[in-house]
Amino acid sequence: MHSAVVIGAGVVGSTIAATLAARGHAVTVLDAGEPGSAVSEASFAWVNAHHGKRPVSYRELNRRGLRVHHRWHREGRAPWFFPTGALTVAGDRGGGEKLRAELESAAETGEQLTELSGAQLRRRFPDLGPDVDHASFNPDEGWVDTRRLIAHQLAAASGAEVRTSCPVTRVLPRPGGDGVEVHTADGGVHEFDSVVVAAGNGSAPLLHSLAPTPLLTTGSADAKIGMTLETEPLDVAPPTVFKSPDVSIRPAPGGRAVIADHATAANFRHDDPDLWTLPRTLLARAATIMPALASARIARVRVSERVMPVDGLPVVGRVAPGVLTVLTHSGVTLAPLLSELVADGLDADTPPGLVDYRPDRF
Repeated sequence: MHSAVVIGAGVVGSTIAATLAARGHAVTVLDAGEPGSAVSEASFAWVNAHHGKRPVSYRELNRRGLRVHHRWHREGRAPWFFPTGALTVAGDRGGGEKLRAELESAAETGEQLTELSGAQLRRRFPDLGPDVDHASFNPDEGWVDTRRLIAHQLAAASGAEVRTSCPVTRVLPRPGGDGVEVHTADGGVHEFDSVVVAAGNGSAPLLHSLAPTPLLTTGSADAKIGMTLETEPLDVAPPTVFKSPDVSIRPAPGGRAVIADHATAANFRHDDPDLWTLPRTLLARAATIMPALASARIARVRVSERVMPVDGLPVVGRVAPGVLTVLTHSGVTLAPLLSELVADGLDADTPPGLVDYRPDRF
């Protein structure tokens, strides 16, 4: 039986592990901390193929990812996916022009995007604020409960060994392509037929000796912070994903809401004390979209450095004999699709359909 280790137990790593196990591989999962405790926990977790994703081939990849979410959901394999649809609010700051461009693009590609005026919005979403008067609704999009996804995928990886708090220090292909050694911080040396490095920003030090050209922005001046805040249970919870030019809102388990704006958070560094003024700012912005949030209490705030390849596009493919890496922004949208493609092409230099995203493009 082919042995494979997946380094990283976030959304991407856990989903790859489950799919490999379902294909009959002997799977081990190694994570430096607890599953999902890094970037996955701080993700806004919106499953989408938004008009702003460029180039067109990358947007189409996200559309394929969206379709896999729906297929798994129909098959009963995705209890963590909530296909509520998503409402994109025009707002100001050029939002109306962007909305029109998205509607035109959707008409060309056959996407089910509906333009809604103020009166239509009020009938469909009566809890929206009075200033929300122009939006589009995409019924195919939705959101993911990342904690539930990770727990479900690791449980679904039947027979897999999952080792947490087990940092990997080195990945070393054996001479002649005869497997790969994985060295762990406890002094262990483990041998596998294949390694999939899917540890988000934690992948960078492991890949340094295998891919000398940096693949991620982590540790550089281009690194971007992401922040999400989660409310206490609400009297009126958001019914769908709301996306405006300066804030995003989605439902969360237990009648809560998750609120984010990555563009604003990206202006801060981890050590900037002003970063912690942002939660109240985001909550105030969210209340202009959904006034019921004006009295919401913040239960928790999560901050992480976003996983961002240097050109913003996924990096998927072989970096050394027996070593495949999967690094991507939009991991929540793409994880199910990428897991299937990786399982289809575990022994290939580049999994099928991902030639534009191979590591050697840099």
